[in-house]
Amino acid sequence: MLLNKLHKGDEAEIIKIHADKALRDRFSSFGLMRGENIIVKTCSLAKQTMEIKVGATAIALRADEAGKIEVRKLQTTVCTSENNIDLGTISKKSSNLG
Repeated sequence: MLLNKLHKGDEAEIIKIHADKALRDRFSSFGLMRGENIIVKTCSLAKQTMEIKVGATAIALRADEAGKIEVRKLQTTVCTSENNIDLGTISKKSSNLG
């Protein structure tokens, strides 16, 4: 899956960067490297740009740049005003109850 296919709030791990050396070096200077986890913070209306977070660094990427980053989507956590609830874990646990 490519980074430009993710949506706001999605988390993913970088698997591979399909770019020339200059762009890979630029990404690396921002902390975008294989094995790093990212969070999609926002996307523009037409999805031409997206803001992602790597560690403590927020980065804005163009859609064509994001399309060069192969990712593996991680489990999404749903947040409520009271607490964080992982619906995937809840459904797995409740199905084992009985």
